[in-house]
Order: sequence, then C-alpha cells, then structure tokens
Amino acid sequence: MGMSGTETGKRKKKFVLMASAAVILIVMLWIVFFVYRTGSEASAAELSFTEMKLTDTGFTAKAEFMSSGKSFRKYSYTIEEGVLYLTVYGGLAGGRYSEGSFAVDIQDDLKNVSAVCLKGCDDTAVLYTR
Repeated sequence: MGMSGTETGKRKKKFVLMASAAVILIVMLWIVFFVYRTGSEASAAELSFTEMKLTDTGFTAKAEFMSSGKSFRKYSYTIEEGVLYLTVYGGLAGGRYSEGSFAVDIQDDLKNVSAVCLKGCDDTAVLYTR
C-alpha cells in the first residue's frame, strides 16, 4: 500500500523541523565553545596588578583574577597617543583554563608611552604612569 499525500507532507515537514533544530543546536554549541575558548574582556574590578614596570623597551606586570571562578585566556594591547591600552580576556575556570594568575610581558618601542591603561568591557582604568 502506498502513502497518501498528507502523510508524505507531514513526514517532510517533520524532517525539515528536526534538521533545522539540529543546525540551530550545532551553531549554538559552536558559539558557546568559541566564547569559552577566547573569553571575554575583563574589567578593572576583576583584576589585581602587581610588580609593574614600564621602560623604553617594554612593560611587565604580574596579575590575577580576584575571583577564583575566572581564569586567564590572553591579552592584547594597542598604543595610542602615548598610552598603552591593555585588554585582558578571561572566562570561567576549568579544563585547560584553570589559572587565574598570569604575567604580562610586552616588548615594544615604548619610549613615547607615559601611561598604561586597562581597557575593560565597560571601563578604562589607569594602571601605571611615569
């Protein structure tokens, strides 16, 4: 016995809905994984900096997340008009990202840099001036 047209249409609709849901789920999981891996910008309130040193050739510091639930991912920096802007990325601690403490070691031409600022997700804070 063959299937009627309405049964075939219902099966097609069900398949399309299931395939769409699977694609949406995969995309959501990929986004969560990507955000977990790269982290998000940390604010000045989340970090503590010590042993900072600014020279003509580099900036070094020790830092740590004050919350035990957050861990370090990476940092980046830009230099604009005599200010070194440091951006730190962190995320939930776990797996290979379990360390909350980290060292900043930037080697660059910093002769014209007079201040180091932390550029956070919602603020900018002066860390060091010379």
